[in-house]
Amino acid sequence: MEEMEIFQYSRMAVKKFIYYLVLLFIINLAVALIGGSFGLFFSAVMTLMYMLEGSIIYYIIKKVLSGHIPRKMISYVMLIINVAVFLILVTLIYVSYKSILTMQMIGFPLATFVTPIVTLSFAGYFSFKIEDSLRERLPYLGRRLGDSLRMILIASSLTVFGISLNLLTIYWFDPGIAILIGLIGVRESLVRTIRTFKATTSKEKIEDMLNIMRNICLELPIITNVNDTWINEFGYYCYGGCKLILSPLTTNTDTKEIKSYIISRLIHSIPHIIAININFERLEKEGRI
Repeated sequence: MEEMEIFQYSRMAVKKFIYYLVLLFIINLAVALIGGSFGLFFSAVMTLMYMLEGSIIYYIIKKVLSGHIPRKMISYVMLIINVAVFLILVTLIYVSYKSILTMQMIGFPLATFVTPIVTLSFAGYFSFKIEDSLRERLPYLGRRLGDSLRMILIASSLTVFGISLNLLTIYWFDPGIAILIGLIGVRESLVRTIRTFKATTSKEKIEDMLNIMRNICLELPIITNVNDTWINEFGYYCYGGCKLILSPLTTNTDTKEIKSYIISRLIHSIPHIIAININFERLEKEGRI
């Protein structure tokens, strides 16, 4: 399978993932605002976190496919997003806690009750669908996107429980369950913050992955050297590229097969890599470019 097919298909799958989450975010936020359910507020924030992460993944794959190197600043953007989500969730947890004793029945009960049911059904169905669609291309990416949708499913299931008891006059249950959802979201954002921070400061891990990339490329005798290797990492993902110096005996057909082989090996050796930029230079004569 050629590079363009693998990453182009993955880019379209991530695009659909973003569309799913944009729809879920708008619905959950709108109903939360009119109904006053804290559980829906937390579900909306968690959906926003995964939606922004998906947008960055889409941007990276698109840039690499166009032959450009995404700026390393993208890792810091992801770090800022995770910290911002963490602070929003902590604030909402505090507000939910303060509201436990003063909470009344939520407004627009039918819409507020149906919304998380629709969300969990939607998320549950598409979590497996998107994971299966990427199983033969970028299985790690598909699994992570599926896990994100399943986390939204869990949040929505808890929200249904909290809203149900609120409508049965146990009013404090909606903010109480919302705090539980918020703690799950805090953990998710904190894990992503720590992983992204470590990725921006740890050179040893990056160097290990670069060595893996170089060794895989040099498995082919027709490759005489590997230059300009690079890898950037953020959250659960990384992306990279390299320039291969080829023997003058190589043909255009050879380069396609070389690229396909290297990408296949790298995806299995560095599972969390989501985009790879490979450039070629051919020696005109032995030892000269």
